[in-house]
Amino acid sequence: MKIRCLTGLCLSLVILLTAGAAAQSDQRTAAPATVALITTDIQLAKDGSYTETLHVEMRAGNDATAAQLGQVSIPYNASVQEVAVLDAHTHKADGRNLPVEASAIYDQAPSAGQAILVTSQRSKLMVFPQFAGGDTAVYTIKITARQALLENQFFTSEFFPRTVAYEEARETITAPRNFPLFVESHNVDFSKREEAGNIVYTWHYSAPHPDAEEAATLAPLEHTPRFFASSFKDYAELGRAYAVLTDPRRLVTSKVSALADQITKGADEPKAQAQKLYEWVSSHIRYVAIELGSGSFIPHDVDVILANGYGDCKDHDLLLQALLKAKNIETQSVLLNGGDFYTLTDVPTFTTLDHVITFVPRFNLYLDSTAQVAPFGILPMQEYGKPMVVASTASAHSGTMPLLPPGLAKITYKMAGSLDKNGQISGTSSTSAEGPYVITLRDIGMAIQATGPTAGNKLLAAQGFADASATFSQDSPTGFEPAFRISSTFKASGWSDEAAGKYSFYIPGLMRLFARSGDAVMGSSDPGKLNLDEAIPCFSVSMTEDMSLKAPAGTKFQKVPNGLEVKTPNLEFTARWSLENDTMSVHREFTSHISEQFCRGTVRRETAAAIKKIAESYDTNISLASPEEMARDTSPEAQASQALYTTASAHFNTGEYDAAIADFTKLITMNPNSGSTYHDRGTALLRTRQYDLAIADFSKAIALGPDEPESYVNRGVAEHNTRQYTAAITDFDKAALLQPDNAAIYQFRGKAHFAVGQIGSAIADFDKVIALKPDNVDAFVTRAELRMNTKEFSLAIADFSSALKLRPGDIDILNERGFSYRGAGQFELAIADYDKVIAQRPNLSSAYMYRGDAKTKLGRKAEGDADLATAVELDPTLKN
Repeated sequence: MKIRCLTGLCLSLVILLTAGAAAQSDQRTAAPATVALITTDIQLAKDGSYTETLHVEMRAGNDATAAQLGQVSIPYNASVQEVAVLDAHTHKADGRNLPVEASAIYDQAPSAGQAILVTSQRSKLMVFPQFAGGDTAVYTIKITARQALLENQFFTSEFFPRTVAYEEARETITAPRNFPLFVESHNVDFSKREEAGNIVYTWHYSAPHPDAEEAATLAPLEHTPRFFASSFKDYAELGRAYAVLTDPRRLVTSKVSALADQITKGADEPKAQAQKLYEWVSSHIRYVAIELGSGSFIPHDVDVILANGYGDCKDHDLLLQALLKAKNIETQSVLLNGGDFYTLTDVPTFTTLDHVITFVPRFNLYLDSTAQVAPFGILPMQEYGKPMVVASTASAHSGTMPLLPPGLAKITYKMAGSLDKNGQISGTSSTSAEGPYVITLRDIGMAIQATGPTAGNKLLAAQGFADASATFSQDSPTGFEPAFRISSTFKASGWSDEAAGKYSFYIPGLMRLFARSGDAVMGSSDPGKLNLDEAIPCFSVSMTEDMSLKAPAGTKFQKVPNGLEVKTPNLEFTARWSLENDTMSVHREFTSHISEQFCRGTVRRETAAAIKKIAESYDTNISLASPEEMARDTSPEAQASQALYTTASAHFNTGEYDAAIADFTKLITMNPNSGSTYHDRGTALLRTRQYDLAIADFSKAIALGPDEPESYVNRGVAEHNTRQYTAAITDFDKAALLQPDNAAIYQFRGKAHFAVGQIGSAIADFDKVIALKPDNVDAFVTRAELRMNTKEFSLAIADFSSALKLRPGDIDILNERGFSYRGAGQFELAIADYDKVIAQRPNLSSAYMYRGDAKTKLGRKAEGDADLATAVELDPTLKN
């Protein structure tokens, strides 16, 4: 895809890369689509008007792609632009040229969704004859912009996705010397020169061998070859230009004045008046999305908006400002991105500015009436913390939207279910939301309302429940109250084996309407290939869940699962399990707090690890006793034991390990032959670092249940911590025999082998860890360190490089790889790694010392001495 934004009008040249089966054998290895040539020549006038000649040659690699490339649509704004097709033909693979006849060139109005607002939006459609795989669509068009969309200004953007093959791409802009352009270019060659009183700006790009797929990233634009050019010197000037264009339309007409008086009747305070006006626009002017710059920056007249009863963001902003002005409340327009972009281009453009909202300085409030159901002063989540531009003729400036305040965004989910002996779960649920989440929940409510009575059934069906039904209940989803709730009743079958005690299972989310705790607010629980050096937007939120499940009549739940506590400087999560009579419950609570818009660096890594643990905790299983187990556990002694075990588990789950140890001790007195109780007490003793006592308990657990690998692993950990490495290795050996696919066992054993100097055995263990867990960064690093110990520097370098692919830019890994490069005599590569380390840790003396040594060995003694001097200055103990 190549997106071109010229004076605010985005022209899209779409290359679809979903290649289907090729019709001929010679198409099987061809790229789905190739831009053989694209040239753009723009002749710019000093008032921002221009003529552009665009020439494109686009080759289809197979018939599937040809079906998409066989017609090309060029959007334009008929109010200020003219498009003429100078040439268009199909260049057949056999060399023939088949012209596009005039009858195959169509001037089209926009689709119905846009035509109602952007009446000047058009597109020129060209249909290429006999177009098949291997053919090239060739066309040349001339675009004449009679005037600039923003007075005396010009800006353009070009993007070159890495998955598209570009054999040759060139763009030239010729501008008068007194109409300078500010330029930003990333991975695209750029030059400029003076010529006959003009300045000629030239870009060149070529990438004939595209990447197979885009790198995983949250901001694709920032990783794509691209360039921008703009006549705006800064975003303040851009903001002023938008205000100059729109302010004349911010009129208090007689209709606006009368309506403002009618809406605010009975409200004397200005803030109460502002709230009434905001809520009226939100609920009475239907929002129809048209991005800024698509067709025109000019909103409709206020009376036209009122007559239509609909409008885009520009119309919403204009009408709300006019109504507020009628009550002497001053306002400003704020330009920002309404989607997933959290940065602006360095050169001022509208590339990531596609939305406008209203700012009321008097109350320091930002209002987005296009959200339709947002409470007064509350914005959609994605608008907090973003860069923005205040559009004003007097005080235009760029800035940053306020961060989402802690405690504002809240979600509460409650579910109470019962499982019957036939395996059907039935019950009730409720989802409540506050702050920005209330906007999302009301939108969900409207979707439920639009779907009708089958909405609940469809939600359960989407989760794979074939025999299930549900009914939602809610108040009207339209409104502006600060909190909203959706309730449900449900029933779903499919747990007959679980109800019979054959299998363990987790409590299903069923009617959960939001993501699980922490997901999507501090990073994704399923980040895919997104690396940890990618900064992600983060938010301060609170999420609470209370879920319970009642056992079938005459049955009972077994062991209470362990709880979980996850804590970083920026988030806290707790999961607490409890069992009361025949009902198992879990309470989960998540809170995040962040003082900037992004999680990056250490915060990003801590957060990613925490979110992974939280996500995994949702798979915690519970189980019911089988009929045989129930028959054994009906005595008063057994019931008392179960009650005490429930108490012990609760103490363990809340970190009250001493109390748990005391409870488990009483249980052992009641039943000295319970291997699981010795194991549980041993685990509590391990948590309190009472290693010798823990070893004794795990030994008893193993004597009573010799086939339980976890007891061997835990005893091995306790032995390792008391430096009984040989005993630990023996225990890890036994655990590995019982559970040969458990990577953690080999990781523990590898460290024990290393502790006793058995480097070869340690490396073999980490070979197994990596084979089982190829994304285990720490395993690669440890194996590399082991190989450094045996001076196998080339192998160590390979491992450090593998670790860096999984965790790009990690300074500690780069530092160690630099040391390996030195050991291998690859001093230039060592210097390159130390350069990166020093760039981020300029006070790390060892990096200067080792870099200096590498430079000296390359004969660059002066540079080496300078680095060594810096190292000594940072750490005087290195002088000797």
